[in-house]
Formats: sequence, C-alpha cells, structure tokens
Amino acid sequence: MKALLIKDFLVVTRQMKLVLLIIPLIAITGGSFMAPVAVIMGAAFTMTAMGFDEQTKWDELAVMMPYTPNALVLSKYLLGYIWMLIAAVLFILAQAVTSVVTKSSISDSLWLVFYSILAGSLFISVSTPVFFRYGTQKGRLIYFCFIAVAVSLGTLLKNSSALELLCSAPLIFIVITLIISIISLSISVRIKKV
Repeated sequence: MKALLIKDFLVVTRQMKLVLLIIPLIAITGGSFMAPVAVIMGAAFTMTAMGFDEQTKWDELAVMMPYTPNALVLSKYLLGYIWMLIAAVLFILAQAVTSVVTKSSISDSLWLVFYSILAGSLFISVSTPVFFRYGTQKGRLIYFCFIAVAVSLGTLLKNSSALELLCSAPLIFIVITLIISIISLSISVRIKKV
C-alpha cells in the first residue's frame, strides 16, 4: 500500500507544485468562501493519478504484481483523502495569516473547511467508482455532470431545512459521509476485481 501511494505521489509531482502555490493564493485572494474550491482541487488528484495510470497502462502491469484489488483501490482513495487534507491545511494556514494581518476571525473559515472536507469526501466517493468503471475520459464527463447537479442542488437547497439540519448537526453529515464512503469503496473493489 505504501509503495502504491509513493508511486501515485511521484506520478503527480508536477501538478503538486502548482497546487501548492495556487491553494494559498485562493485562500488569500478569494477569502473563506473559496475553501470548497481548494479542497476539491486536492481531492481531484485521485482523478489525475488514475488518468496517468490509464495512459501508461498501469492496470496491466499491476495485475502481474503482488497487489490485491483492495490495495489498488484503497491507495486511490487514500491519495484523494491525503491531498484533500493537505489542501485544507494549506488553506487554513493562509487564512490564519490573512486573519492576523486583517485582524479578523478565522472561525467561519474553519467550519467552511470542515464541511468542504466532508463534501470532498463525497466527491471522492462518487467519482472514484465511476473512474474505475468507465475510465478517466468518460468518467470526467460524468464527473462534470455530478458537479453541475451538486451545484444546482446546493443552490436550490440553500435555504432548506435539510441543509440547516446537516449544518447544525455535523455528526449526521459525518455519519452520512462515512456510510457513502464505505459503500463507494466496496463498489470500487468489486469493479476492480472484474
């Protein structure tokens, strides 16, 4: 598992450097409301790594190596979660610096980053099985449709009582996210075994 994660980190090295610069810039210039963008950028590294694997025919090579389908799938999920957390930490640090300079509070940013991490986990949970099933080219089209639906639902439910319940009771949102992540992981493993 560790070797798979190292491989994925090495594969996306060039993009990492750019994202490490962009995320603090987003935090400083865009304010706390750009937290979802920064976190989703980190979560999207799963898609990038899978695209490189597809281009280099990694799946054909991985079959000959001592990796189980569970390890191959779990490494992609972990890559997304790790990068999402790195993006969140970078965003929080940039917001902390900004709040010290402007003498403002960072508490709203922390809550927004927390919910962005949960949303990023849902993004990984929805997109990763699609990428395993359809590949990254077709999967990106489905991914963009998912983003459009999510933004539309977010806009429609902006003043909804269901959204207020999720925001007022973060434990419910965490439990829902964990359940969806576990289901997604098991679906991805089944797809990978076929």
